[in-house]
Amino acid sequence: MQLKLQQARADVGAAKAQLTERETTYRQQQVLFDDRVISPAALAAARAGYLSSEEQLAGARAAEALAARAFRNSAIVAPFDGRIVGRNAQPFADVAAGQSVLRIESEGRVEVVGTLPAVLAEDLKPGTIAVAHPSDESSQAISVRLEKISSRTENGALVEAIFRATEAGTVLRSGETVLLTLPMTRPELPSVPVTALLPAAPGQPARVFVYDTHTGKVVSRRVVPETVSDGHVLLREGVSPGEAVVATGAQFLIDGQAVRLFQPETQFGRESTL
Repeated sequence: MQLKLQQARADVGAAKAQLTERETTYRQQQVLFDDRVISPAALAAARAGYLSSEEQLAGARAAEALAARAFRNSAIVAPFDGRIVGRNAQPFADVAAGQSVLRIESEGRVEVVGTLPAVLAEDLKPGTIAVAHPSDESSQAISVRLEKISSRTENGALVEAIFRATEAGTVLRSGETVLLTLPMTRPELPSVPVTALLPAAPGQPARVFVYDTHTGKVVSRRVVPETVSDGHVLLREGVSPGEAVVATGAQFLIDGQAVRLFQPETQFGRESTL
């Protein structure tokens, strides 16, 4: 790059010298033309050569600017203070433009990049405190603070978030996997099997049958599903924790129908239905 820059500067010098020479020739031809010594064609040729030299000088200066920029970009400058922890290219080897050659670690606070479920990320805000548990069980848990959270969803359900250690001098190895414990942002929601939901027409609310312990009857109740996970539906509204819900066969019941709870007759049956 340095040699190319020197060559470009030499081309600029040569273009300047040629422009000076052709400018002098053009002025001389202008004087001779005024004295009617040369023809108009000779004067036009001298003027064309002068204008061409001006364009050549402009092109040489543009090439010099490009060579100077390439020379500046050839220097490897660290984006932040730190230390080199990895080499992606060997010394004196040719590398492509934009190729990573060194891995650098910052000497500042530790940064933790987490992948969170989009449902949980909706309630998180910068400044939220979480706990990072290192893979080494003998190491102590580390307090981290949420700094940034991406607005882009990956794979349809995951969001990337960046946490930073709240205390200086936190010891974590680069590339180490940690388990993040987030603060509870939502109350625990009751869940029911997917089979408990009654088939509903499009636009109609979902319903389940809830067993009334006082009357011994089932009551159809409207519910608001939150999400589905592992064959269960989290319910945001409609059912309280601890209530008995008909898990299977709900489509064969009617609202207000009297039912009797199933009681297994054997010890094995009682243990299997807990």
